[in-house]
This record gives sequence, C-alpha cells and structure tokens, in this order.
Amino acid sequence: MHLMTVAKGLETPATRYAYPCVLCAAARQISDPVAGRLLRASEAFQQTDYDNTPAFDAVVEELAAAEDAFLEAHSNTEVRL
Repeated sequence: MHLMTVAKGLETPATRYAYPCVLCAAARQISDPVAGRLLRASEAFQQTDYDNTPAFDAVVEELAAAEDAFLEAHSNTEVRL
C-alpha cells in the first residue's frame, strides 16, 4: 500500500491490477456522502438484472454520474492504495 492521490491510483497499472475497482477502494477510505453514493451505485450495479434493460440502463447512468462526482470531488485526495 502506498499513499497516492485517487487520480494517480487510476493511472498506476499495479494499483489497477490490485483492486477490481480503484475508485471503490478509495471511496471506502474517504467515507463522505460522495463516496457513499459511489459505493451504493457500485453495489446496485452488481445486483442489477442485466436482462432488465431499463433497470440496467438506469443503474449504469447512476454509476457513471457517481464516478464523475467522486472524481470531481476527490481526484487529488490522498488515500492508501
């Protein structure tokens, strides 16, 4: 584990290899409302029935919005990854 910004974690191949979702790993350490939204969206994505197209589309849109909001708020936040 190394102290690095969230943006650096996304750029580092070893970090991307070590964590299935770098953003979720960082969000678990930050624990604010923006991070919570990302974790909830990620969990909803994992539980969504992929054959239910409207539900899948909605959860993908929310996950993308949550990722964007998280990166906007925390791309320069340091975490241990």
